[in-house]
Amino acid sequence: MADDKKYSAELLKDGTILVTEEPDGRERFRFDLLCKYFDIMTCGEWASVSITKDNRLLIAGYGIGYLYFISLSDGKIIKQMKLFPEVSYEDNSFKDIDDQGYYDMYPRLDFSRDGKYAVIRVRGYFDPQSYGGDFSPTYVRSFFLMDMETLEIVFSDDNSDIPDDGYLNLAVAAFSPDSRFLVTASPGRTLKVFDLEKKCEVFRCGPVEWVPYSTAVDHRELAVFLDAQTFVFVSMRKNIEVVEVGFIVKVQRQPDGSWKVVQTIDTAPYMSDIDKGTIFDIDYIPDSREIVCYYTYTNRIKNKFFTIKMN
Repeated sequence: MADDKKYSAELLKDGTILVTEEPDGRERFRFDLLCKYFDIMTCGEWASVSITKDNRLLIAGYGIGYLYFISLSDGKIIKQMKLFPEVSYEDNSFKDIDDQGYYDMYPRLDFSRDGKYAVIRVRGYFDPQSYGGDFSPTYVRSFFLMDMETLEIVFSDDNSDIPDDGYLNLAVAAFSPDSRFLVTASPGRTLKVFDLEKKCEVFRCGPVEWVPYSTAVDHRELAVFLDAQTFVFVSMRKNIEVVEVGFIVKVQRQPDGSWKVVQTIDTAPYMSDIDKGTIFDIDYIPDSREIVCYYTYTNRIKNKFFTIKMN
């Protein structure tokens, strides 16, 4: 049941989670859930907090796949989840592990428009320093889909079929308006489309625009749905001068259920010679059927934009 009140959650530098009521900012709860190992780390790099669309739950994630589900009506933990059983911070499961065997960790959770699903992105290195050589390093770069009614994982993709070519950023996760499809990218600069009813991948293409911070969950709006069966994404290809040039690629579901690239728009004519940079984010304005492109060099600020009219 949805809560009539609206809440905000903030992860403080000491690892405490502060929940306040809107709009007055009155403190509702304060949680100290995270294990002692993380006290010395910067919270923004290894943890995240999200409030569900119905204001019913706070979901706190940290490290490599640890999740807490907290009721906002009474502040009680109703569920805990560990997405990777082999990862252990609080016990002695791996007696020879140096704490530094876990690094570059980050979880991120985003909801579908109707709140039916959540996509959880988890990345990190799991490199237990075993003296006997019993372990080998593992790099996690996974997407998980959660049913928000049951709070269960219904499928996942570990991107193990994508070559480790240095492009490992879990930058893109976009739901269709009806929550039927999910678009993910960009390990290997590969874009994937998943059918959430069939719980399987149904299409892939690329290359997706290169995203800095290659081992992060550096979320970028590089793919947006125009309607339930059409989306666009930002692509980059090298031209004859070995200069990266941006394209807006339109992908559409066909009458037979397959997906197909139906249009490719070169963005170079929309930019001046001195302003040609990397497209940072895109947005779609339904009323005018325009794609708004924000671009930048390296400062990550949306300080420039142009629009492209879609057919």
